[in-house]
Amino acid sequence: MPEPDPQLPEHDLVEIAALADGRLAPERADALRARLEAEPVLAAEFERQRRAISLVRNAVAEVEAPLALRERIESQRAKAPAAKVRGRRRWFLPAAAATALGVTAAALVIALGAGAPSVGDTLNAASQPAAIGVSVDRDTPQLLALDRDGVPFPNFLAKFGWKATGARTDEIDGRQTTTVFYEKDGQEIAYTIVGGEALEVPDGKATTIEGKTFTVLEEDGRTVVTWERGGHTCVLSAEGVPADELLELAGWKGKGKVPF
Repeated sequence: MPEPDPQLPEHDLVEIAALADGRLAPERADALRARLEAEPVLAAEFERQRRAISLVRNAVAEVEAPLALRERIESQRAKAPAAKVRGRRRWFLPAAAATALGVTAAALVIALGAGAPSVGDTLNAASQPAAIGVSVDRDTPQLLALDRDGVPFPNFLAKFGWKATGARTDEIDGRQTTTVFYEKDGQEIAYTIVGGEALEVPDGKATTIEGKTFTVLEEDGRTVVTWERGGHTCVLSAEGVPADELLELAGWKGKGKVPF
């Protein structure tokens, strides 16, 4: 997380943080807003803190902070030079945001850039039953009428004979995922799209098809292909279905109708 501007006085940082999360008294808020219009450095600091607080508010809530995370935070605080103003300011914004917003462990994990699931974690959804039905997009038959964060699922039926039979949504380490199940000749494949930023690419065999990189691996008895579409991680997995067939499905663009 970016540091506060070291040129700003401490009391200005305190008031900017209070304004950003709505705690500043009305009379002080009006005066500070007038200064923001006249002082670009002050306005930039307000925008930085507003974005940081928005990140925390959007993080997963209602999880008690685990001891290891608290110890990590306290350890990093202890390492900061207490005698230097810049050292103190390094922790000013997270501490103020945590106090004002009642930040929980999940929110802190996201703010610190940790806690994202692995590709392997998503496979649990592939072994669970479908919970909702799926249908074909009326306007684009190459797609299903279902997406995750704007990334639609393909309809494999006409081209490959794999029929979409159902779907489910799950939350994995704070990430929303959607999984569609397809069936053909008694076999089933699961196609999961993970919400949020792309996950770390796992170890596996990398294959490039038309400029797109796909990673193939074996996990929990399943053949897995993972790649990115629209900045999101996709995971296609199955038991007993050859990797080459999964790669063909993963790379299918439906004559340009399946967005990558």
